[in-house]
Amino acid sequence: GAVRAEVAPTGDEATALALYRHDPQLLREQFKGHVLPAWRTLYGKLFDAAWAADDQELVHHLAARYLTRGHWGGEKEVMAQIELVVERLLALKLDPPAFARRAAAILTHVPAYAVHDYRRLLQHNRLARLLFERALPDFLAAPECLPELVEGAEIHVQRLAYRVLAQNDPRARQSAAAQLPILLGTLLRPLHRETRLHALKALLSAARHDAASAQQVLARARQALRLPDQHYPKEALLGLIAAVLAQWPALAQGSEQPIVYRRNAPQPA
Repeated sequence: GAVRAEVAPTGDEATALALYRHDPQLLREQFKGHVLPAWRTLYGKLFDAAWAADDQELVHHLAARYLTRGHWGGEKEVMAQIELVVERLLALKLDPPAFARRAAAILTHVPAYAVHDYRRLLQHNRLARLLFERALPDFLAAPECLPELVEGAEIHVQRLAYRVLAQNDPRARQSAAAQLPILLGTLLRPLHRETRLHALKALLSAARHDAASAQQVLARARQALRLPDQHYPKEALLGLIAAVLAQWPALAQGSEQPIVYRRNAPQPA
């Protein structure tokens, strides 16, 4: 298991811990924004106190900050704290729905622009691997978590939601259709290319759920096809339209109907 050096809290951490013991609500609300773990101040003792009190709001806030600390790489204290959080979560032995709800509660605390290098984060941060990758199939067991992920502040949290909804699973298609009003907006707003590609897959999942959803996806996709943005992945957008029409050919417009040319048989002289 993770080994963390037992060091008496000092400075900001000692102040935060004293405030938490005096009035936990103050630290959960007014002063929560000041509790930002950094390499010199991990707030490990505060995390221990919150965990012991089953103070999930503060636990999730701190865990969300540990989740984004991939760029520290070899900092032993940081890695030990991250390992501790992972082991405590795994020790709960939660079933998939309960684990998905816990994971979503942490992920929705991740602030915008907190992840700068996703691949490097996964390489160095076990908590990020657990919540962004290993938990992926579990979210379908708790569809009530997905709206918050779709509207998460951090783009990689949103991207996770798109990946969940794009899975080849009837539950994913049903959930994608339920999130369609939000997903449709991804077609017309600015997005990074990779994020947009994941969003297109989630839209295809929604369109495969029923004809009504497919009709909405097609209508918005046709609008997006006329956008002047030269960096928009129009080939992927065309692929989305084609895949939807392949399942629902009755929704094709006149210009989308296949044209079949046949050679007439020669007429007898």
